[in-house]
This record gives sequence, C-alpha cells and structure tokens, in this order.
Amino acid sequence: MYYYFLGCMVGTENRNMRMARVTVFNNISRDVHVRVFSPDRAVIEYCKKQRRLVNQPLIPGYLLIETEADLLPIKHLFAGMTPSSYGLVHYADRSIYLRGSDRAFAEWIAENKGHITSSKIKVKKTLNEGMQITVLSGPLRDLKGKIIRIYKDTKVVVEIPFLDQVKRVNLPVEIVKEDTDSSQEKH
Repeated sequence: MYYYFLGCMVGTENRNMRMARVTVFNNISRDVHVRVFSPDRAVIEYCKKQRRLVNQPLIPGYLLIETEADLLPIKHLFAGMTPSSYGLVHYADRSIYLRGSDRAFAEWIAENKGHITSSKIKVKKTLNEGMQITVLSGPLRDLKGKIIRIYKDTKVVVEIPFLDQVKRVNLPVEIVKEDTDSSQEKH
C-alpha cells in the first residue's frame, strides 16, 4: 500500500475527499483500491456543565490517501483538483511517499478507519510544561512528544513530530504520562 497526505483549506476536507477519489479513479483505474480519510478524534466538550462527545479534526487541513496505486505520475493533478486543494504533501527532498514514523502514523489512521477514540491510562499529577511524554495504551500508544501547555489539569498541548515538522496537538491529560526514557537520558 502507498500512503499520501493531501493538503487543503480547513473546512473543505469533505469536498476534497470526494475529488481525490475521482481523480484516482479517472486517471489510474476504476478498479484500484483507494480510501481517503479526513482523520478525526472523539473528544469530550463541556458546554454549560454538560459533557458531550464530539468529533474534531485530528489534523485540520490534511487528508490521508491509502491506495495500491503509485500516485507519482498524477501528483500534479491534485494541486488543481479543487480551488481549495494544495496538492500532495512532500518532504524537503520532494518525495511524496510517506516513510518512517509518518508512514506508521498513516497506517494507524487507516487501521482505525480515520476515527480515533481516546486512550485511558493512569495519570500522574506531576505533569509539567516542557516535560517529555508518552502514551501507554489505546490508539496513540507509544506516541512521544513534549508538553507545551497544561489547561486546568484537564487538557495538554503536546508537540509531536509529523512530516519532518513539529505539530501541536491538544490531548486530554488522562492519556499522557512522563516519558521515563527521556528523563533518564538527561542524568
């Protein structure tokens, strides 16, 4: 399988999902396997002291394409596919094929059919900004990052590596714990 990320304007993911499938079918083959995801995650929101579960984009403005076809020959078509499509995301070396941890992340999204639920672990009350963290169980298992901000001991902003860049992700405090491997390396 090949995995690609497609960049688009935030809020236009659904339209670009349909057009990405059409672009592959019309220019490669109608028989080719292709799935396009707008990855989202289930989060708990509080509104007027009421808890409700809502889906929020995991990576706003990005779609994941999983296909058995090599899209390199038609990569130029994705940039002009819709007015809101930026094209296939590439690395600094201009390669569009996901590799390493990015490929593992894409496989994980595809395995979960683009919908991520929350993980549950035991929480240490000793989380601090700047601390290296890891997730122990659930769909974000083994993810490592750094805490940037903590909100009222309920949510943390974590920086994670993604496509040769560092992206910030909001996570419930229940799913992170201090990365003991990183803290031992400092001593």
